[in-house]
Amino acid sequence: MRAGRLNLMRHTITFFITALNVALLAGGIIGTIRLREYIARDDDALVDQRQGKAGQFTYRIGEEEIVYQPEDFWVDGPYFTYEWGGQVFGVLPSDKTSRTRDYISPKIRHREAMQGLGLEAKGDWDEIGSWLNGIYRDPRGRLHGYYHGETRERPISPARNRAAMGYAYSDDGGATWTKPGHPQNRIIVGRNGHDYAGDACLVAREDRLSLYFGQWQDGEYVALSKPEDKGLPGTWRTFVRSTERGGPETVTSLQANGSVLVGLRYGAFVTWNTHLKRWLAVDGNSNGEKQRTLVLKVSDDGFRWSRLSKSPPPPLPQTYPKLALYPSLVGIEGGMETDREFWCYYVYLTSPNTLARVKVSLRESAPAPR
Repeated sequence: MRAGRLNLMRHTITFFITALNVALLAGGIIGTIRLREYIARDDDALVDQRQGKAGQFTYRIGEEEIVYQPEDFWVDGPYFTYEWGGQVFGVLPSDKTSRTRDYISPKIRHREAMQGLGLEAKGDWDEIGSWLNGIYRDPRGRLHGYYHGETRERPISPARNRAAMGYAYSDDGGATWTKPGHPQNRIIVGRNGHDYAGDACLVAREDRLSLYFGQWQDGEYVALSKPEDKGLPGTWRTFVRSTERGGPETVTSLQANGSVLVGLRYGAFVTWNTHLKRWLAVDGNSNGEKQRTLVLKVSDDGFRWSRLSKSPPPPLPQTYPKLALYPSLVGIEGGMETDREFWCYYVYLTSPNTLARVKVSLRESAPAPR
């Protein structure tokens, strides 16, 4: 997350780490042809033991749609959705995060600021802005938000501010937000408590809240909280390793570290896929290849990841010459979970940034003959 125009250079300098691998489901090919098919097979490490062999799938990828190209707003993070009061909203992360009612529209025309998620006082840990990365709605209807904040104080480098994750809540459906106890509302801090932890996404399941986040020049991590704890400050613990009993070993997220997730790159976006009955992620990219690609990853537990396909990842559409960043996966009707069909959103680094998407259709087919 960066503060708009002032950080354009930062995006350019750091694209080798955060540039996205965008071409969906490690399989679909995005291009000028309207629909193409690609056969993908699960990695052997993720074979369903109950079936005894890997599944085989065909993906249909639709052509790219330019969803939002504003003149006065920087989409500066992964697009995601939330539901409240029977209404679905799309979230446009930025230093002053906004939302839209055009949550899965091919053209976003409505945008309104989410009050309380903006710049803070000079010297605060989130003085540069509040990039909302995830929302959990509790049974009583309160929205619990987890946001990325940055400060200019003692930057990591000339192109990289220090960052952490913080907590806010809303009782009016996300129109206004409160940061309780601010500035003592951080939930995740970077290595040694003073570096970079952010660029996150949330997966809310019945048994846990999982906040996937990156630590600069280190990798992708996940912090865990319980739904009954609502992700409040002090309740997050960062994954270290799986134990013999099957449960994760963790450390408090306010004292950082934990372990880098195996098989998942910095900048990944994770969802639960109801068709695969697995965790599904669109991977981040740190390979710096000229022809950018998108890779889909799958996991049985949300901790250990591998590619959905063994084939080389397909290329991005290259509609704009600049990098594509911030991948995200959104349900076809705007849900936080994905299914047989879903959207993949991503952001082109233009001036200001451009939000685009492709539609992905997944179907299971007969296994290849042996």
